[in-house]
Amino acid sequence: MIDIHAHILPNLDDGPLSLAEAVNLVREAKADGITAIFATPHAYKGVFHCTPEQILEKCSLLTEELRKQDIVMDIMPGSEVHLTNNVISHYDNGRLLTLNNLGSHILLELPEKFIFEAVTNILQDFAYRGVTVIIAHPERNTTLRKNVHLIPDMIDEGAMMQVTAASIVGGFGKKIMKITEKMIANDHVTLVGSDIHPFRDFMMRKALRKVLLTAGRKTAEEIFKRNAESILIPNEKRAYAAM
Repeated sequence: MIDIHAHILPNLDDGPLSLAEAVNLVREAKADGITAIFATPHAYKGVFHCTPEQILEKCSLLTEELRKQDIVMDIMPGSEVHLTNNVISHYDNGRLLTLNNLGSHILLELPEKFIFEAVTNILQDFAYRGVTVIIAHPERNTTLRKNVHLIPDMIDEGAMMQVTAASIVGGFGKKIMKITEKMIANDHVTLVGSDIHPFRDFMMRKALRKVLLTAGRKTAEEIFKRNAESILIPNEKRAYAAM
């Protein structure tokens, strides 16, 4: 499995406070069946703002420490960008890190309350720049929980949806679990991530088992691995790889 959303870099946001704690989280990830992790600390969320330079530096630091300890795990840089009015200008000025720094996908966290038309404009602005927006944990967003019909509308605008593993198995309550189950059944989920923090468990293996039982192997393989693998292919190689 590939974890598309994880707060595992040390001393950057509300993730681990030390390198040792970060390594322990990676050990837990391996035990849960994860083979690669996108490190996605917060950007422009209150007191948490991690610059691309900080993220890349911490990824290198963690990768080197894993190598020293003979722990095999691919760590790829990214960020969880909180949507603000200035998100496009921040991107244009090089202040936001896309997934694996490839310039093709960006993980975007919506505010709890938002205007749909404004979000649509931002999705279109990113698409114009060749960037696909991945909406982080839509099933947990207050506005989307009350207006689930907006989810397919966002998908129609080119957005991908990333749900949290814990949401699939009831870790955030039955209501969120039911919304997530319906999203999977309706083919509205593109990716699954742990959204791991030191105060949470990964739950990826448990979520995978449930999806295998309820939605089948094809869907499980796509949302837990294949779709994330496609993000690792640079834009210029994607058309060739699809042939």
